Amino acid sequence: MLLLALIPVFMGSGLAIQTAINSRLGSVSGSSFLASMVSFVVGAIFLNILLILTGTSPLVNMTTITSNPWWIWLGGVLGVIGLTTNILLFPKLGSVQTAVLPIFG
Repeated sequence: MLLLALIPVFMGSGLAIQTAINSRLGSVSGSSFLASMVSFVVGAIFLNILLILTGTSPLVNMTTITSNPWWIWLGGVLGVIGLTTNILLFPKLGSVQTAVLPIFG
């Protein structure tokens, strides 16, 4: 049980580190939006590797797309908004506020 409780702690520290890394990428690349895109592309490549390693198809069946409500596909858009907002706010608010304030939301 203790091990399961540690997983979210490591996830949280990973998110804080990700925000700092992406903020640095944003300042180096000159664009928070470019940094967000690079982050998602690298993440997509990593997920495709995991799908291949687990033998799962990376393609979504057309029936799955057409037989489900449109809003279930908004997770990616919300992820982009959240990540890009973090990249924009990190230099202005600092690491603690950028990490903690979304929890209040």
